[in-house]
Amino acid sequence: MLSVGIQALAVHLPEGLRTNSWWNEETIQNNDNNELAYRHNSRYQFYDEAMAPYLADPFLGSIERRVVVDPNESSVSLGMKAATDVLQAAAISASEIDGLIATTMFADRVGIGDAGYLANELGIRGGAFNVEATCAGSMAALLTACALVKSGQKNRVLVVATAFFSRAIDDDDIALRFYGDASAAFIVGQSKTVLGYWALTAYILVAPVGHGF
Repeated sequence: MLSVGIQALAVHLPEGLRTNSWWNEETIQNNDNNELAYRHNSRYQFYDEAMAPYLADPFLGSIERRVVVDPNESSVSLGMKAATDVLQAAAISASEIDGLIATTMFADRVGIGDAGYLANELGIRGGAFNVEATCAGSMAALLTACALVKSGQKNRVLVVATAFFSRAIDDDDIALRFYGDASAAFIVGQSKTVLGYWALTAYILVAPVGHGF
């Protein structure tokens, strides 16, 4: 049976670093109580238990997050940086990729997505499309890419997953404390190992991070 997996992985983090001190005390005090909100809304016991030590913290354990500070940065330019890095990690050219899947929150163009623009800039032929499944987008894109390779329709598929939350969440929204901006890219192809979906046979490039992004 053909083994398919991730051949290379890269992560790009923008330069902006936002620590908890970015929020003032008044804003924090005016927000809803975390412990009360989780007690009433969460339906999953294992998640409740994991979060229990952090409920008294207004940041729920978050210490810092990466955010876009360049006004000219876009979701496509974020994705391009991760895509370029992963091609370098795999030591292959864009011409050796015959399919691209993009999943983005929140894309530059609503409805159109980033896939076509990324493929055009990279020079990738063979088709490009978006898979939008909010927080599950990366997993949905991975499974789709694996299926394309396993069926023989594609040899290598580049997946680019981008998060650009800072453009979509208001500064006074409590959710902004828990989200940042970043892009990751991975190449899915045939693997000589028998580890299936989780085969990792190339380099991993990860930009330095502190406690989170």
